[in-house]
Amino acid sequence: MTDEDRDSIWIITEPTPDGTGYMATVHFNEDRAVTLTPEQAVAYATDVLTVVGRAEYDAAVMRQITKLTGEPANGVQMIKDLRDDRPTLTATAPLVMEPSVAVDDGNVFRPFIALHMEGKQFGQWTMDDARGHAVGLLEVCAVADMDAAYARSLVSLIGLDKERALAVVGDLARYR
Repeated sequence: MTDEDRDSIWIITEPTPDGTGYMATVHFNEDRAVTLTPEQAVAYATDVLTVVGRAEYDAAVMRQITKLTGEPANGVQMIKDLRDDRPTLTATAPLVMEPSVAVDDGNVFRPFIALHMEGKQFGQWTMDDARGHAVGLLEVCAVADMDAAYARSLVSLIGLDKERALAVVGDLARYR
């Protein structure tokens, strides 16, 4: 694992506990990961995209209210009021995502997502980063069934033992 991997959230398929299939696993760091059923993965990806929408909406409100009133503080208050009405998202736990707006060069409001775990911010995503994460998770879910079929074929057609077949499937990502 590289230093960059330690600072990244990554998604892979891993064998199910019973060893009969594969599931998507989101690794938040070397010590924290969550394995998701396809339904949980869809909910997770939906929450990520919801936060993207919230961050972009907040930035648009900041731009508009600042232009209308000339006071960025009015935009900040408006966003606070809007956020109070939003439901809490939980499908990405233990990852908590906070839609945020950065002020660049005066009144240029840029959306981003602050990433938190265990009450501490550990990173942030651009909108493209977050969208890529959500799509990547769904793609990994789609590949999980193929990984299971490949592992079965390595055992039945090639004659590898189950442990070796799992290792070969785990190595396949290097070839994609």
